[in-house]
Amino acid sequence: MKGQNMINGLDIERFRTTMAAIENDHTKGKAALRADSRWVSGTKNEISVRRFPAFTTDEPKNMGGENAAPSPMEYLIGAAAGCCAIGFELQAAQAGVELEQFEISASGGIDMAKLCGMEDGYGGLDNLVLTVKVKADADLPTLQNFADRSAATSPVLNSLKARAKVVVEKI
Repeated sequence: MKGQNMINGLDIERFRTTMAAIENDHTKGKAALRADSRWVSGTKNEISVRRFPAFTTDEPKNMGGENAAPSPMEYLIGAAAGCCAIGFELQAAQAGVELEQFEISASGGIDMAKLCGMEDGYGGLDNLVLTVKVKADADLPTLQNFADRSAATSPVLNSLKARAKVVVEKI
């Protein structure tokens, strides 16, 4: 979809206005995020974010769950794919590149022995592979640059790489 201010369904002028405001005053680029989890039963929890409908997390049956919803790790790699996709889509729109088809698949792995404390070491995501499929009116180097830049600037990927400091407040 391409209109006066719309490229690939994005209001690029609104985005540019926001970026200009942040460039003029970096404090306008700060955002506080919050999610609340409510236990349902077993390993099933309902997560609420802003005013959106709650979503459910669960674990597979072999991990004690009911396999009623994606696991938190599956949401995490989904968030990585979604965040990189948004970065790619915004770059394409800013460059005037029309997307005909666009997908990012994310896959990763974890070491269950480390996750469950049976072995020492990092029990989180040990690899993440993003596979991009795109059909657009741009050459391959341009599209690869969009993919590389979206991965480099993704707040989700940067959080995974940096291992953000986590504080568990006392109950």
